[in-house]
Amino acid sequence: MLKKWLLYGTSFCAIEHSTDKNNTDFYTGLQLSKKKKELTVTNRHQYNSIDEVIPFVKANKHAFLIINNQHVLSKKITVVNDSQTKLIQAAFPNIVISDFYYEIYSNDTESFISICRKEHIDTVIDLYSKKGISIVDFSLGNLALQNILPFIGNDNFNTSNAKITVENNKITIIEKKFVEDQTYIVNDLEVSNYELLPLGGVLSYYFDQNIEQIGLTQKTEGLKKTYQQKKLFDLGLKFWLGFLFTILLINFLVFSNYTTKADQLTIDVQLNEQTKNRLISLQEKVSQKEKVVKNLQSVSQSKVSRHLDEIAQLIPNTILLTNIYYQPIKSRVKKGKTILVTKNQIIVKGVSKKNEDSTHLISLLESKKWVDKVTIMSYGKQKNNMEFELLIHINNE
Repeated sequence: MLKKWLLYGTSFCAIEHSTDKNNTDFYTGLQLSKKKKELTVTNRHQYNSIDEVIPFVKANKHAFLIINNQHVLSKKITVVNDSQTKLIQAAFPNIVISDFYYEIYSNDTESFISICRKEHIDTVIDLYSKKGISIVDFSLGNLALQNILPFIGNDNFNTSNAKITVENNKITIIEKKFVEDQTYIVNDLEVSNYELLPLGGVLSYYFDQNIEQIGLTQKTEGLKKTYQQKKLFDLGLKFWLGFLFTILLINFLVFSNYTTKADQLTIDVQLNEQTKNRLISLQEKVSQKEKVVKNLQSVSQSKVSRHLDEIAQLIPNTILLTNIYYQPIKSRVKKGKTILVTKNQIIVKGVSKKNEDSTHLISLLESKKWVDKVTIMSYGKQKNNMEFELLIHINNE
């Protein structure tokens, strides 16, 4: 069952090439699909040309062919249990057997023989093949009915162009006859008389056997083998393409994963580089500030403390100091610029009640040996007090 599913899928199709009473060609298509372990009719149609048949079969890609038109000669003879060659010679004594495909069906007393030129059959099969449709088997005349004998009773049945009598589950009469549409129930399938032979064709390759079919074995086995090789090649190609796609997909996913990790590492490296640059920048700033501190501490700490202590001792109670700057900054502090200070200078700012108090303070400061000179930077009255700013120049000791 798995092999059949791989080869044919779940749909089976048959096409009958036939002629009506006016000897006009027409084509009957029947498609059955396997659903829940049963065959059901999924598509059926009649066409006036083979070009119209192609789309019907193309979706299925494989079909059983029945040639039942003016190209087929059929005859009944009262000879059985003889070689195929003798049976054909008895029915058609003047033909070259090698030029014809033939099909034989025999009951207990008679043989039914249908023949058709190989050239015609091969041309039709090649036409379908060029359209991407594989003919996996075929039958001639009305002999495909033998494939549904196990499913029908003893009665008279009409096909597209013949009346067939069945007795004891064997065909006994095939009479050329055209009738109006009739409907039959075959194993719970409702089919018309035009669809009896296509149904026999479908069942033939669905069950993978031709019941008592004689004469077409070599050709049909060749068709099936060709189709199987083509199908296996297609399956193998699809498998390897699928396998290759899977490998490529896995490689893509792995590559994408590594690419994502590489991108993340690149981002981390960039962040680390930025962090490193910030650290370097901070270190430069710290270094600059250390230089400033060193500049500020160029004079020993003890000497600075001594000068500031002396200034504090000289301040009378009537004077309030507001600011003292040791080595004041020369210019405004700017980002990225070195901070410059004025060495050996102290700025003193304060407020006095009387003018004499600030004058006295200047005199006291000038009297100190470590003071080179005192410069009045600003002096003025503010409300009831006198504000002053003094610049003390320290000797370069």
